Order: sequence, then C-alpha cells, then structure tokens
Amino acid sequence: MDPGERRARWVRASNDITGSLLSGNDPKASLRLVAERARQLAEAPVAAIALPDEDRPGNLVFDVVDGVGIGADRISGLSVPISETGSGHVFVTGKAAIFRQYGNHVLARADDPSVRFPPQVADLDSSVAVPLAAASDVLGVLVLVRFRGDPLFTEGDLELAETFAAHAAVALVFARAAEVRRRLAVLEDRDRIARGLHDLVIQRLFAVGLGLDGLRNKLDPEHAETIGGFVAQLDETIHEVRRTIFSLHEEESGLRTALVETTREATVPLGFEPHLRLDGPLDSLVPDDVRADLLAALRDTLSDIACGGQANAVDVAVRVEPDGSMLELRVTDDDGADLRWRTRLRTGDSP
Repeated sequence: MDPGERRARWVRASNDITGSLLSGNDPKASLRLVAERARQLAEAPVAAIALPDEDRPGNLVFDVVDGVGIGADRISGLSVPISETGSGHVFVTGKAAIFRQYGNHVLARADDPSVRFPPQVADLDSSVAVPLAAASDVLGVLVLVRFRGDPLFTEGDLELAETFAAHAAVALVFARAAEVRRRLAVLEDRDRIARGLHDLVIQRLFAVGLGLDGLRNKLDPEHAETIGGFVAQLDETIHEVRRTIFSLHEEESGLRTALVETTREATVPLGFEPHLRLDGPLDSLVPDDVRADLLAALRDTLSDIACGGQANAVDVAVRVEPDGSMLELRVTDDDGADLRWRTRLRTGDSP
C-alpha cells in the first residue's frame, strides 16, 4: 500500500476514535474500539491496551485485548510488573519502542497456573508498544503484535501507531474532562436545590408553624390539641428537609472529596498525579476526628515521597469496612515505599 494512503487511513481512524470518545460512549467500549482499529490498520493479529492495575500497585494490567486465534480472553486481565517489562518501560518513559519475541515474554509472565495460553501465543514475535499520552500524562500503553514470519514492524509503523495513540489519548482526556464538567453541573444543581429548600421551603414551613402555634392559644382545648399535632408534624418536616439539605451537600464536601483534593495537591511536588482508589461508605462511616487524622497521614506521606524524589508512580488506596469496624490507608510507590495506616472505628452500639 502506498505510504501516503496508509497514513491517510491512520488519520481517518484517529478522527473516528475521537468522535466516539467525545460522543459520551462507554470508556471500556471506546478503548476496545481503539485496540480494534489499531490492530486492523497495523495488519496485526493482536492489539492490547495496558492500564495501571488498581489491585496491584506497580503493575500494568491488560485491560483490553483484541486478537484473532490467540485466546484474547485468556490474555485479558494479565497483570505484569511495570519495572520488569517492555510495556512498563514505555509507560514510565512515555517513549514508544519495538520489541521481538513478544509471545515468549507473555508466557514468562504467566505465573498463574490457572491461566492456560494457546500454543499460538509462543509464535507472537514483532511488536510495538506506544504510550497513550496526552502532554506529560501517560494513561496507558497500546501494544500491537505480529506472528513469527510476518513482516517485522518498522520505524514507520511505530511513528504511525504513536500518532494514532496520541490522538486517542487526547480524546480520552477531553472525554474525562467532559465527565467532570457533568459532575460539577450535578453538584451545582444540588447546591441550588439545597439553597432553595433552606431559603424558601424551610422559612415558609417555619412561618406556618408559628402561625398555627399562635392560633392554638385562641381555640378550645380539643381543637388546640389538633392544631398542636399539625405543628408537631411541621417541626418533623422541617427536620427532614434539613437532613435532605445535609445529604445534598455531603457528596460535595465529604471525605471522598477531601481525599481527592489532598491527592491532587501532591501533583506539583511529585511531578505527576498519584492514582487514588476509594472503597466503602467513607462519607457516612468515618467520624470527623478520624477524618482529620486520615488526611494528615495521607498529606505527610505524599510529602515524604515527594521529598525523596525517586518515585515515578504512587498509588493511594483508602478503604473502610462496610460494617464500619476498620479504616485503612495504604500508600505505595514504585521506589519501594509501602505505608499502611489503620484505625478501628467506633460503630455506635455495636460491640
């Protein structure tokens, strides 16, 4: 195929991917489309996208695998160390690379005896790995692989795949930004509703309650008792509205938001944004005094890692047990740091 036509095909595919991502499609489906189109354009039997592994800090997981005749479903979910693999090197450095004997590397990392790869995996040979990078932010790695005996990937192939991946990454960033804007719009609506409930509804209910209470003094005992019941119901309604207002603000000003903000504050001193994972009903089960200790521990740990200046990736995981019995903070980096901060929570009347 003429080089100009090949480049034009990659450009058209980039435009298609951008349109898909910005149309609000499911992120997983969009990533699968990226892998599928890249595989077809590169005339490769296998394409995969490796992303940071949330369950195993310091690893990449092959989150999306698109392939023919190699048991793609078996490779999907394979987790590999960032520090010991070609894909990890591309992820850390942000620089694309060409590798050989890719299938052998995959089999060498298949340490799970329950995973049985088909024989064709050993025949995977020439591969390119390109970063899904927007500016200095590397979101993941796109890997394209050919079988032994197929034409080897060239620097020209690498350049086309790298440009395609860069366009896809920018579209992913814009799609995530659009999701953040939608979330902010929801929070603004909640704030507007909360203000309306407080400034209008509660004031009117309170005024009606005062009027009924004043009227009760002018009535006979039987009717006064009935009016008293209505006043009590209004008081309870006011309390319910106030609880609703509190719940509307809870997501905006809760512990989850504070943890996100604290983590993002470390982006500048670290030189990159830490990866944050939150698990459990943190806003509802963690008391205020423990929140302060948790945020202080997180802030101090991230500061210590930044002062060390050796880490290129940091994972932060915060989990509260569903029964409210235990809260745990774990901060790990790719330089060997592993801090675990745990505290037992008060659980009301539970033993």
